[in-house]
Amino acid sequence: MFFPYSRRDNTPAAGYLSQVPEPVKKERVHKLTELSDSLYSSFKEINKGRVEEVLFERAVGGGMMEGYTGNYIKVSAKYDKDLIGSIVKVVL
Repeated sequence: MFFPYSRRDNTPAAGYLSQVPEPVKKERVHKLTELSDSLYSSFKEINKGRVEEVLFERAVGGGMMEGYTGNYIKVSAKYDKDLIGSIVKVVL
């Protein structure tokens, strides 16, 4: 399976005769994105109810902040300036 790349002059890949057409590349990326989103949703559901540590990184507007668990689950919570940059235990 081929994946999109930025064709650069004077590189071996730029001279390949059998280039994958752009519409095929876009469709493949679309399918992979859908699969990734589906797997991530399933992963979050499996972890629902667990207590995890979250590093709250930033405010995102609307009175909310975001952070990630150690296994990269995105968590949103009501903004608290004292928690930005802190690791907090939360129930997913």
